[in-house]
Amino acid sequence: MITRRCMHCTGSTRGGLPTKFHPSQTSGAFQIGFQEVYDEACILSIANSYISSSASSIPIKIGTLPVRFLATAFAETSSSEESQFRSGVEDDDPTSIGVIQDKDLLRKASNGGLLVLDLIDRGAMEPDARLYQTLIKKCADHRRLKEGRAVHEHFLRSRFCHYVVHNNILINMYSKCQCVEEAQKVFDEMPERDMVSWASLITGYSQNERFFQALAMFREMMRAGFVPNHFTFGGVLKSAGSGTTDAMMGRQTHAVCLKQGFEESVYVGSALIDMYASCGEMNEAMSVFLGMKMKNEVSWNALISGHARKGEGENTLNLFLDMKRSGLDPTHYTFSSLFSACASIGALEQGKCVHGHMIKSGLQLVAFLANTLLNMYAKSGSIGDAKRVFSQMVKRNIVSWNSMLTASAQHGLGKETIELFEEMLREGYQPNDVTFLSVLTACSRSGLLDKGMHYFELMNKFKVKHEILHFVTIVDLLGRAGQLDRARTFINDMPVEPTAEIWKALLGACMKHKNTDLGVYAAERVFELDPYDSGPHVLILGALLGNELTFFWRMSMMLEKKGWSGDGHYFNLLLKAEQSLDRVLIQVGRMFRRKIPWINTIIYHYYTLTILKKV
Repeated sequence: MITRRCMHCTGSTRGGLPTKFHPSQTSGAFQIGFQEVYDEACILSIANSYISSSASSIPIKIGTLPVRFLATAFAETSSSEESQFRSGVEDDDPTSIGVIQDKDLLRKASNGGLLVLDLIDRGAMEPDARLYQTLIKKCADHRRLKEGRAVHEHFLRSRFCHYVVHNNILINMYSKCQCVEEAQKVFDEMPERDMVSWASLITGYSQNERFFQALAMFREMMRAGFVPNHFTFGGVLKSAGSGTTDAMMGRQTHAVCLKQGFEESVYVGSALIDMYASCGEMNEAMSVFLGMKMKNEVSWNALISGHARKGEGENTLNLFLDMKRSGLDPTHYTFSSLFSACASIGALEQGKCVHGHMIKSGLQLVAFLANTLLNMYAKSGSIGDAKRVFSQMVKRNIVSWNSMLTASAQHGLGKETIELFEEMLREGYQPNDVTFLSVLTACSRSGLLDKGMHYFELMNKFKVKHEILHFVTIVDLLGRAGQLDRARTFINDMPVEPTAEIWKALLGACMKHKNTDLGVYAAERVFELDPYDSGPHVLILGALLGNELTFFWRMSMMLEKKGWSGDGHYFNLLLKAEQSLDRVLIQVGRMFRRKIPWINTIIYHYYTLTILKKV
């Protein structure tokens, strides 16, 4: 029951009931009936419902249900009460207009459904096409899938169910709620479609990273005879650039853009730049950029972001200066790309200069921008600046916490990382796989064995799935603590098949603690899973350097197990430094009939370690 007072409760008679008929002043069956009508009147007039007639409010007709319901109540009341009621309401227009404000559209009814739909079903409100349109948009904007489905079901029973505009909005709503299958179903069941229908579905697939489906829908749209607009090309070009590193599909789409006359569109041009940049084709991206007659912030940001993603920090900074000289002001996205570029090359001083530009420009430090700034300082070795950025963030999200946790873990601040993680839990944030990976890494690098095992088990409580990297970190944690047998048991008991990375972690620990036998066993597992990786061979080389015969025998056995054969040759550890390495490699070439990609690395490190040992 609504307890908030409204104008019906305060004496006003405009479009409502006079104060003298407050439920507390009635009795019997009339009081029961009046109470429900009174509550409904309060619901329809909450939050100053009659003071606004703006476009953000939905006009509704009231009166049908109250009058019908009161007729039943009057049958059981005295004539005096009936005459009192009639004297109070007959002066009012029976089709008076009330308003439900925009913020109340998704309000729940007592039965758990939407109040607006409940009022329609009970006859207290007559819907129109604009009401359904506004409801669907509201569900899309707030990602309210459950309410959106309820509105959709109600809409299908209405006389507006065939409206193309409403079905297009439904496609957009389901796409924003990450239910593209339901968006596709709405599209398939539409009696007729327009260009917006196709564009909405293509954009929905693209936004949900279903790139191949987006491209397939584009081809189907072209076959159906629809001419794409610039919004359609935006979704298609994003799919062409994100779905593959091959720009062939993007080039074909580019050709269609030119054929349709969109070569001068700033929107399409910016999408083309982003597509080519995503495929790593920076020369073609620059060619499109230079060919644009008009450029805006989006065009510059697309090009700057492309160079930043490729790790071309110097080019990114130069483009930023060119953008400033062109008279355009950088945006949040510009600075985010600049911070990422500085982070990729460890350019701390340049990053500080960019940070200063951002402060001078007056832009607020929004969450995603603060995350890239924090990451830049952390990767550039300035953990103190990273902490300051984190502490100054007004609004944090899980990415902010993960960035700070990763930075602390990488700098070996194990205890600080754990304290930060506990603070994050106290503030109510839900950790994810990245969060736990940072915490486990911090425990491993700081030797916090018990803490690390505790947090590994804690992942089950938060329903975070153990990924391969989590298993690798635990093996590294046990290995650093010298518990090699426990690490091997942990690997054997894993619910997933061990990968080469897991055996490499054990191999590194074995070499550190000089457990050659277990190290060779781990190396053999690596050879089986990743035979072209030279790292394990070099590690074993270092461990067996003191006994060249053992080294040669072990390596020969490994080659035989792989099915490789050849003549043996023994190299003396006392090779003089002045002897040419080429001579050794020539002999190696005679040894093996088949080319072994990692053999040059083995001989090089073997030769280098020999010289260092002599020194």
